[in-house]
Amino acid sequence: MYNVYADHAFCVRLKELLAEKSETIYKFSKDSGVSRHSATNYYYGIVLPGAYNLTKIADYFGVSLDYFR
Repeated sequence: MYNVYADHAFCVRLKELLAEKSETIYKFSKDSGVSRHSATNYYYGIVLPGAYNLTKIADYFGVSLDYFR
């Protein structure tokens, strides 16, 4: 698969947040309620999350939706 969004602000910020918490994609997906498949796709920039999962992710990390712009 082609990583169209790998340099997108969302992907960069997601990687930063995971690194700050020293958290794996698996643990993040399990604890946030985002499927592991989706979390992996977001991490590698294959797709971007829709509004529902974006809200889950922002809530999980305690950041605003604007943080991911």
